[in-house]
Amino acid sequence: MKNYLDFSDKTVLVTGSTRGIGKTVAEFFANHGASVVIHGRSMERVSREKDFFEQRGHRVIGVAADIRDRAQVDVLFSEIRRSYGRLDVVVHSAAFRPLRAIDDITDSEWRETLDVNLFGAFHIVRGAAAMMKDENKGSIITIGSIASGTPPAYFNGIHYSVSKGALSALTRSGAKELGARGIRVNSLVLGPVVSEGVVPREVRDAASQSFLGRPLTAHEVAYACLFLASPLASGISGESIVLGGY
Repeated sequence: MKNYLDFSDKTVLVTGSTRGIGKTVAEFFANHGASVVIHGRSMERVSREKDFFEQRGHRVIGVAADIRDRAQVDVLFSEIRRSYGRLDVVVHSAAFRPLRAIDDITDSEWRETLDVNLFGAFHIVRGAAAMMKDENKGSIITIGSIASGTPPAYFNGIHYSVSKGALSALTRSGAKELGARGIRVNSLVLGPVVSEGVVPREVRDAASQSFLGRPLTAHEVAYACLFLASPLASGISGESIVLGGY
Protein backbone atom coordinates (compact mmCIF):
# COMPACT_ATOMS: atom_id res chain seq x y z
CA MET A 1 0.00 0.00 0.00
CA LYS A 2 1.36 3.42 -0.98
CA ASN A 3 2.29 5.70 1.91
CA TYR A 4 1.04 9.12 0.88
CA LEU A 5 2.75 10.73 3.87
CA ASP A 6 6.22 9.52 2.93
CA PHE A 7 8.41 12.61 2.49
CA SER A 8 11.72 10.75 2.30
CA ASP A 9 12.53 12.24 -1.12
CA LYS A 10 11.37 15.76 -0.19
CA THR A 11 13.04 18.89 1.15
CA VAL A 12 10.93 20.94 3.55
CA LEU A 13 11.56 24.47 4.80
CA VAL A 14 9.69 25.50 7.94
CA THR A 15 10.20 29.16 8.79
CA GLY A 16 10.11 30.11 12.44
CA SER A 17 10.93 26.53 13.39
CA THR A 18 13.14 27.07 16.43
CA ARG A 19 10.15 26.91 18.77
CA GLY A 20 6.38 26.65 19.05
CA ILE A 21 4.20 25.55 16.16
CA GLY A 22 7.02 25.76 13.63
CA LYS A 23 9.27 23.43 15.60
CA THR A 24 6.49 20.85 15.95
CA VAL A 25 5.71 21.02 12.22
CA ALA A 26 9.39 20.54 11.37
CA GLU A 27 9.57 17.52 13.71
CA PHE A 28 6.57 15.90 12.05
CA PHE A 29 8.03 16.28 8.56
CA ALA A 30 11.39 14.93 9.76
CA ASN A 31 9.64 11.96 11.38
CA HIS A 32 8.04 11.26 7.99
CA GLY A 33 11.42 11.15 6.27
CA ALA A 34 11.85 14.70 4.98
CA SER A 35 15.12 16.58 4.71
CA VAL A 36 14.34 19.60 6.86
CA VAL A 37 15.52 23.20 6.90
CA ILE A 38 15.34 24.79 10.35
CA HIS A 39 14.97 28.56 10.23
CA GLY A 40 14.88 31.37 12.74
CA ARG A 41 16.25 34.84 13.27
CA SER A 42 18.70 33.80 15.99
CA MET A 43 21.72 31.71 14.95
CA GLU A 44 22.03 30.45 18.51
CA ARG A 45 18.50 29.02 18.48
CA VAL A 46 18.90 27.65 14.96
CA SER A 47 22.09 25.82 15.96
CA ARG A 48 20.44 24.41 19.08
CA GLU A 49 17.49 23.04 17.16
CA LYS A 50 19.71 21.70 14.37
CA ASP A 51 21.59 19.71 17.02
CA PHE A 52 18.26 18.49 18.44
CA PHE A 53 17.24 17.09 15.03
CA GLU A 54 20.65 15.61 14.24
CA GLN A 55 20.74 13.77 17.56
CA ARG A 56 17.54 12.03 16.47
CA GLY A 57 19.04 10.95 13.16
CA HIS A 58 17.21 13.41 10.93
CA ARG A 59 18.63 15.06 7.81
CA VAL A 60 18.70 18.75 8.62
CA ILE A 61 20.38 22.05 7.95
CA GLY A 62 19.87 25.25 9.91
CA VAL A 63 19.87 28.77 8.47
CA ALA A 64 19.40 32.02 10.37
CA ALA A 65 17.78 34.84 8.41
CA ASP A 66 15.68 37.92 9.09
CA ILE A 67 12.81 37.44 6.64
CA ARG A 68 12.26 41.20 6.47
CA ASP A 69 15.56 41.47 4.58
CA ARG A 70 15.42 40.15 1.03
CA ALA A 71 19.20 39.72 0.90
CA GLN A 72 19.12 37.41 3.93
CA VAL A 73 16.22 35.48 2.44
CA ASP A 74 18.20 35.06 -0.79
CA VAL A 75 21.03 33.57 1.28
CA LEU A 76 18.52 31.22 2.94
CA PHE A 77 17.43 29.80 -0.40
CA SER A 78 21.00 29.67 -1.69
CA GLU A 79 21.92 27.51 1.31
CA ILE A 80 18.97 25.20 0.62
CA ARG A 81 20.03 24.84 -3.01
CA ARG A 82 23.64 24.21 -2.05
CA SER A 83 22.78 21.60 0.60
CA TYR A 84 19.82 19.80 -0.97
CA GLY A 85 19.54 20.98 -4.56
CA ARG A 86 15.77 21.21 -4.40
CA LEU A 87 12.81 22.50 -2.41
CA ASP A 88 9.45 20.75 -2.32
CA VAL A 89 7.49 22.14 0.62
CA VAL A 90 7.46 25.40 2.54
CA VAL A 91 5.50 25.97 5.74
CA HIS A 92 5.68 29.66 6.53
CA SER A 93 5.18 29.84 10.28
CA ALA A 94 7.37 32.82 11.21
CA ALA A 95 5.36 35.75 12.54
CA PHE A 96 5.43 38.76 14.85
CA ARG A 97 2.55 39.22 17.32
CA PRO A 98 2.95 42.15 19.71
CA LEU A 99 -0.05 42.71 21.95
CA ARG A 100 -0.98 46.38 21.87
CA ALA A 101 -4.25 48.30 22.03
CA ILE A 102 -4.88 50.65 19.11
CA ASP A 103 -4.09 53.75 21.16
CA ASP A 104 -0.73 52.30 22.21
CA ILE A 105 0.61 51.02 18.89
CA THR A 106 3.63 53.00 17.76
CA ASP A 107 4.38 53.63 14.11
CA SER A 108 7.49 51.45 14.41
CA GLU A 109 5.46 48.53 15.85
CA TRP A 110 2.93 48.85 13.03
CA ARG A 111 5.70 48.79 10.43
CA GLU A 112 7.54 45.89 12.06
CA THR A 113 4.36 43.81 12.22
CA LEU A 114 3.69 44.34 8.52
CA ASP A 115 7.38 43.93 7.65
CA VAL A 116 7.53 40.49 9.31
CA ASN A 117 4.03 39.14 8.68
CA LEU A 118 3.48 40.49 5.17
CA PHE A 119 6.75 41.53 3.53
CA GLY A 120 8.51 38.56 5.14
CA ALA A 121 5.87 36.19 3.81
CA PHE A 122 6.21 37.72 0.34
CA HIS A 123 9.99 37.25 0.40
CA ILE A 124 9.57 33.59 1.39
CA VAL A 125 6.85 32.83 -1.18
CA ARG A 126 8.78 34.54 -3.96
CA GLY A 127 12.01 32.74 -3.09
CA ALA A 128 10.28 29.38 -2.79
CA ALA A 129 8.54 29.82 -6.13
CA ALA A 130 11.86 30.55 -7.83
CA MET A 131 13.34 27.28 -6.49
CA MET A 132 10.27 25.13 -7.05
CA LYS A 133 10.04 26.03 -10.73
CA ASP A 134 13.01 23.70 -11.28
CA GLU A 135 10.76 20.73 -10.48
CA ASN A 136 7.57 22.38 -11.79
CA LYS A 137 5.77 21.44 -8.59
CA GLY A 138 5.63 22.25 -4.91
CA SER A 139 3.47 23.12 -1.94
CA ILE A 140 3.54 26.38 0.01
CA ILE A 141 1.54 26.60 3.24
CA THR A 142 1.12 29.87 5.09
CA ILE A 143 -0.01 30.04 8.70
CA GLY A 144 -2.88 32.48 9.11
CA SER A 145 -5.17 33.42 11.97
CA ILE A 146 -8.89 33.72 12.59
CA ALA A 147 -8.00 37.28 13.60
CA SER A 148 -7.85 38.04 9.86
CA GLY A 149 -11.64 37.83 9.68
CA THR A 150 -14.02 38.36 12.54
CA PRO A 151 -11.81 39.30 15.49
CA PRO A 152 -11.80 36.50 18.08
CA ALA A 153 -13.00 36.96 21.62
CA TYR A 154 -9.44 37.34 22.90
CA PHE A 155 -7.07 40.22 22.23
CA ASN A 156 -4.70 40.18 19.25
CA GLY A 157 -4.13 43.77 18.22
CA ILE A 158 -5.34 45.50 15.08
CA HIS A 159 -1.89 45.46 13.46
CA TYR A 160 -1.67 41.67 13.77
CA SER A 161 -5.20 41.23 12.39
CA VAL A 162 -4.48 43.48 9.41
CA SER A 163 -1.23 41.67 8.63
CA LYS A 164 -2.93 38.27 8.69
CA GLY A 165 -5.76 39.55 6.49
CA ALA A 166 -3.18 40.66 3.93
CA LEU A 167 -1.49 37.24 4.21
CA SER A 168 -4.78 35.62 3.21
CA ALA A 169 -4.85 37.76 0.06
CA LEU A 170 -1.21 36.92 -0.69
CA THR A 171 -2.02 33.22 -0.38
CA ARG A 172 -4.95 33.37 -2.79
CA SER A 173 -3.15 35.57 -5.32
CA GLY A 174 -0.04 33.40 -5.07
CA ALA A 175 -2.07 30.28 -5.80
CA LYS A 176 -3.55 31.93 -8.89
CA GLU A 177 -0.21 33.05 -10.29
CA LEU A 178 1.86 29.99 -9.38
CA GLY A 179 -0.66 27.30 -10.33
CA ALA A 180 0.67 27.21 -13.89
CA ARG A 181 4.06 26.21 -12.43
CA GLY A 182 2.51 23.28 -10.59
CA ILE A 183 2.87 25.06 -7.24
CA ARG A 184 -0.01 24.91 -4.78
CA VAL A 185 -0.44 27.67 -2.19
CA ASN A 186 -2.78 27.26 0.77
CA SER A 187 -3.25 28.73 4.21
CA LEU A 188 -4.09 27.17 7.56
CA VAL A 189 -6.16 29.70 9.50
CA LEU A 190 -5.71 28.99 13.18
CA GLY A 191 -7.74 29.59 16.27
CA PRO A 192 -5.98 29.48 19.64
CA VAL A 193 -3.14 26.94 19.74
CA VAL A 194 -1.39 25.32 22.69
CA SER A 195 2.27 25.03 21.73
CA GLU A 196 4.48 26.02 24.64
CA GLY A 197 3.89 27.15 28.18
CA VAL A 198 0.67 28.08 29.94
CA VAL A 199 -2.42 29.07 27.95
CA PRO A 200 -3.76 32.47 29.10
CA ARG A 201 -7.22 32.23 30.60
CA GLU A 202 -8.77 34.57 28.01
CA VAL A 203 -7.48 32.30 25.22
CA ARG A 204 -8.77 29.19 26.97
CA ASP A 205 -12.15 30.84 27.57
CA ALA A 206 -12.41 31.97 23.93
CA ALA A 207 -11.48 28.52 22.65
CA SER A 208 -14.19 26.99 24.82
CA GLN A 209 -16.72 28.70 22.53
CA SER A 210 -15.41 26.92 19.43
CA PHE A 211 -17.03 23.79 17.99
CA LEU A 212 -14.18 21.77 19.51
CA GLY A 213 -14.59 23.47 22.86
CA ARG A 214 -10.82 23.72 23.37
CA PRO A 215 -7.64 25.19 21.87
CA LEU A 216 -5.85 23.42 19.06
CA THR A 217 -2.61 21.58 19.70
CA ALA A 218 0.55 22.15 17.70
CA HIS A 219 0.32 18.49 16.69
CA GLU A 220 -3.05 19.11 15.03
CA VAL A 221 -1.55 21.96 13.02
CA ALA A 222 1.30 19.67 11.96
CA TYR A 223 -1.17 16.96 10.87
CA ALA A 224 -2.88 19.47 8.59
CA CYS A 225 0.45 20.60 7.14
CA LEU A 226 1.39 17.02 6.30
CA PHE A 227 -1.94 16.56 4.54
CA LEU A 228 -1.72 19.78 2.50
CA ALA A 229 1.85 19.01 1.45
CA SER A 230 1.02 15.44 0.40
CA PRO A 231 -0.46 14.00 -2.82
CA LEU A 232 -3.71 13.58 -0.90
CA ALA A 233 -4.23 17.34 -1.32
CA SER A 234 -3.10 17.58 -4.96
CA GLY A 235 -6.38 19.21 -5.97
CA ILE A 236 -6.35 21.86 -3.24
CA SER A 237 -4.92 25.31 -3.89
CA GLY A 238 -5.84 28.88 -2.98
CA GLU A 239 -7.74 27.72 0.09
CA SER A 240 -7.78 29.14 3.60
CA ILE A 241 -8.66 26.19 5.80
CA VAL A 242 -9.85 27.14 9.28
CA LEU A 243 -8.70 24.87 12.10
CA GLY A 244 -10.24 24.87 15.54
CA GLY A 245 -13.94 24.85 14.80
CA TYR A 246 -14.74 28.50 14.06
